[in-house]
Amino acid sequence: MRKFLLVFLICNLLFATACSSIEISDNNGDSSINESVVFETSVSDVNSSEADNETTDFNVSESEDEESFISSVDSQEENSSVNVGESEEPPSDSSESENIDVISSEVESEEPETTSYDIESDDSDIIPSEDESSVINSVSDEVEESNEESYVVSAPEPNGAVFVSNGILISGTRGMEQYYGSEASGSQYSAYVSAFKEDLGTDVNVYSVVVPHASCYYAPASYSNLITRGQVNFSNLKAKAGSNVNYVDVYATLAKHVDEDIYPRTEHHWNALGAYYAAEEFAKMAGVDFAPLSSFEKIIKEGFVGTLYAFSKSSVLLNNPEDFVIYRPTQEYTAYFCNEGNYNFDNYNYSRSSVVFDVKSYAGAFLGGDSVWVKIVTGNNTGRKLVIFKDSYGNAFVPFTVGSFDEIYVLDLRNYNRNGVDFCQNVGATDVAFVVSGFTATGTVYKNIEKIRTAP
Repeated sequence: MRKFLLVFLICNLLFATACSSIEISDNNGDSSINESVVFETSVSDVNSSEADNETTDFNVSESEDEESFISSVDSQEENSSVNVGESEEPPSDSSESENIDVISSEVESEEPETTSYDIESDDSDIIPSEDESSVINSVSDEVEESNEESYVVSAPEPNGAVFVSNGILISGTRGMEQYYGSEASGSQYSAYVSAFKEDLGTDVNVYSVVVPHASCYYAPASYSNLITRGQVNFSNLKAKAGSNVNYVDVYATLAKHVDEDIYPRTEHHWNALGAYYAAEEFAKMAGVDFAPLSSFEKIIKEGFVGTLYAFSKSSVLLNNPEDFVIYRPTQEYTAYFCNEGNYNFDNYNYSRSSVVFDVKSYAGAFLGGDSVWVKIVTGNNTGRKLVIFKDSYGNAFVPFTVGSFDEIYVLDLRNYNRNGVDFCQNVGATDVAFVVSGFTATGTVYKNIEKIRTAP
């Protein structure tokens, strides 16, 4: 009997222990049944995790070109964002969609970022070779490499959201640089242009043509400070332009056409259409003939995705390509190209019948790139010769001047290192135009005007 009782007690003890173990296991299972519920209530945790996984924003320095910048983005991309999954398709689960909406609304409610960098001073250059076909092939190769390569992008972003990706402001399907210019720099730019005019004398007309950036017009309401900054800076540029300088009000001119495609959505420059309107205003002020847009050959490149995607890696820009439209003059003229370092147009590197290249690359489409000097001979017989000192924004401006002057000379402010006043006098310039972006005039690149004015 004793043995029976002992066995019975042992069995009860074993049974109770087993039940307790099962209960503990069930409780552990309940604590992690639905991970999506936990995620749904921890949006702030996701944001903090995302911040931990992001690398430091890339800063485009003046010594770093666009190609090396893109390479650095590619090499560090895996650490730059939180990857929800390998697929670029939008999440199909409704809870995941709600989570993204919550995160997007938090981004929109944040204070606008005030950090910006100057892409303009770091444009990559396509150096033309002696043979025209090799130039076009090299540009085409760049296009194929930059547009057809399979990129790994961050978690899909909802169209219509407002957010900043690697310094680039995305609003809807439009990307744009955040423009913050300095009034003091703008005033100094104006003084340098005025001094250049003084050195040239009364017989030469000098023009200031400063191009606004897209965010001066298209920044969303939560970033309205960008629009205000544009208004302030361009009003200052107009007010401080010397009385001896003809100020072409590009800001006011483009404001009349904001419903047209004057700026790309995926590229940090302006469109050829915007350059056309600015060149038209310039021609009116100069009192020269100006060819209507209908007289140009319209070239459309579909499926274009430009530099703003390369900088931001935003899936919104990648998944919303646009048409890249080029206008090529149809009148006959000859353009002579000198590679950087060659200042002798009598010993040019190559010539062709157009300054517009039929390629899909923005950098190569106008003039074939930045690292060239160009002399255009039109045979218009106007008695007027134009010298253009420019940054990359001036490239799209040049084709619209060929119907207005006998000769046009194009020099890049960032690369030319000889005396600009001497050059203008030696070629017999009657008109000199500084065609630059807002970042050049109100940033730091404007200092190059004084360098070429005083160079030996």
